[in-house]
Amino acid sequence: MEINKEKIEKFKKEVINMKEFELFLTIESLGSILWREKHEFFHDRLKMSEADFKENQEYYSALQKECVLMLKQFDVYPESVNEKPNGSYWKWYTFWKNWMNSFSNKEWRDFEIKHGKEENVDNLLPKKKWNQ
Repeated sequence: MEINKEKIEKFKKEVINMKEFELFLTIESLGSILWREKHEFFHDRLKMSEADFKENQEYYSALQKECVLMLKQFDVYPESVNEKPNGSYWKWYTFWKNWMNSFSNKEWRDFEIKHGKEENVDNLLPKKKWNQ
């Protein structure tokens, strides 16, 4: 677990510089990893020890938590994760999930390419804030 602690500390330094949409995409990706790994492990399709599985789950959860903590700067209260569906986190998450789902496959690929090249994607982001 010591290696994961080092990786988490490194991630904490990176997450500080993420934009709001990048925090959403990271939270969403980590959630997908957590779900998929759990699904595959309990269907016996992921060959790893239970200890390794638990360590992975804790690691990805810790990264996700770091992202959620950064949402304070966007008027999202991290503790509202526990207030489903009406907490500020879930309203924020739904706002960004709807934004993501509004893209066609081609539009999403174009977005990923632009963002991957670190090009400006402001014209593809929502025109209003999540809480307006």
